[in-house]
This record gives sequence, structure tokens and C-alpha cells, in this order.
Amino acid sequence: MIRWAVVPMKPLEEAKSRLATILTPVEKRNLVLSLFTHTIVQLQECDKFEGIAVITADPVIAALAEKMNIHVISEAKPNDLNTSLNEALPFLKEFKLNGMMILPGDLPYLNARVLSDMVSEIEPHHTMMISPDHLLKGTNSLYINPIDNLPFSYGENSFTRHIQFARQMHYNVKIYLSDNIKVDIDSPEDFNLHKDILQHHLLDHQDTISSTEIK
Repeated sequence: MIRWAVVPMKPLEEAKSRLATILTPVEKRNLVLSLFTHTIVQLQECDKFEGIAVITADPVIAALAEKMNIHVISEAKPNDLNTSLNEALPFLKEFKLNGMMILPGDLPYLNARVLSDMVSEIEPHHTMMISPDHLLKGTNSLYINPIDNLPFSYGENSFTRHIQFARQMHYNVKIYLSDNIKVDIDSPEDFNLHKDILQHHLLDHQDTISSTEIK
């Protein structure tokens, strides 16, 4: 079984735009890079994926991913998430993947143990496993096998749409509920509610951030 993890990343200038009311541009960039670094470290420590890929049009994120020995799928220009994933499929299919897990780069409570537990519950064939956000509306983790039959439907209420599409296409559907995955950081309210762990992440990854050139 060949499984990859895929982390799509917006350009730094566009990421977390709603946090611009409470963070300076440098603080916002540092937060994005810190959470991204945390995501990659947890995926590497999980040891359940044969490969990890980052999809991005941002040169700083691409450079950081390469520094961490992660495959980079470079976009010529920023795309919406569904377009980015569809355009990345030809690259991913070259590696004969049996399945892939799509994760955002902003889950502060994500850890390797939870990722291992998730993978252990994945059915081997024709499967979709999905984890929602805390509102049960967004998709915070999506595993699919095969990788190119299910329409990507990220956006408002994507959790419900992904399940509907999967059932229509006769995937085995499993919903994985996890406190470690349901929290993402999009709004000032999210930031303030989880400020303690976000500050911890920033301190933990400050060396990595400071060694990455931000233009």
C-alpha cells in the first residue's frame, strides 16, 4: 500500500487574510510558516506515509519544504484548492499511489499519534475517510483511495458534499472525529481561543522561520 500525504499551501501574502486585523504582516507570515512546519514534522514522525508533497505557488514555502526533504508540486500561479489538487494529480499518479491524505497546514493540535491512529482505521480498498472542522462544515482531513475518482469539493459545507459524492461513487465512507484535527486557525476568534498553543508553536519553530528568507 503506497500512501502519500498532500499539504496544499496558499501564498504567504494570501494566507490567513482574516487575521490581518490582529496580526502584523510579519506575525501572520511567521504563524503560517510555524503551523506549516509543525504539520510537516508530525507527518514525518508518523512514519505511515511513503511520501509527503506540498502544493504551492509560494517560493518561500517551496524552499522550506525542500529544506525538509519534501516533494514540492510548484504552481505557476495561485489557484483555488480544488484546482490545485486536480492539477497535482498527474504528478501524484506517477508514484502509483494507492491513496492519499490531504491535510491543511494550519492544524495546531495535529500530532503523529493521531495520524497513525487514523491510518490504522483506513480500509484498504475504495475508501474515503474524512475529518470535519469544529463546526462540522469544513473538511480538515480527507483520505481517498483511489486518488482520482472522487471530485474535490472544498469550500463552504465541503464536509457534507465530500460525503455525498463518495457515497454516490460507492466509496466506503468513514468519518473520523478528532479533537486534534477539528481545530484550524482562520479567524481572530480562532486565534484568541487557541493563543497559548499558537505562541508555543511560534517559539518551537522560530529557528526554522528565521532561517527561511521572507521577501
